[in-house]
Amino acid sequence: MNLTINGNPKDVETMSDKEKYFSLKIKILFEIRYFEKCIDACCEAVALIPVFHNSNNIWFERRKALSLLETGKTDEAIEIYESMIT
Repeated sequence: MNLTINGNPKDVETMSDKEKYFSLKIKILFEIRYFEKCIDACCEAVALIPVFHNSNNIWFERRKALSLLETGKTDEAIEIYESMIT
């Protein structure tokens, strides 16, 4: 998508429909406390989406880690957080 800012044309990156779908699905699953399904959706999104808008993959990984914490899988959550730091 092209946008003009202060008279200068800029390319604007937008989310794909698939990324929008997973973003909303993951958010809802987390909010309604369906943590196992949220983990699965996060894994599926990262596997299926080749390019992420605004580093959405980091947000998906964060929700996955939070869901793992909620299900008592602390070590796996810590591994995800450590990999996000590096």
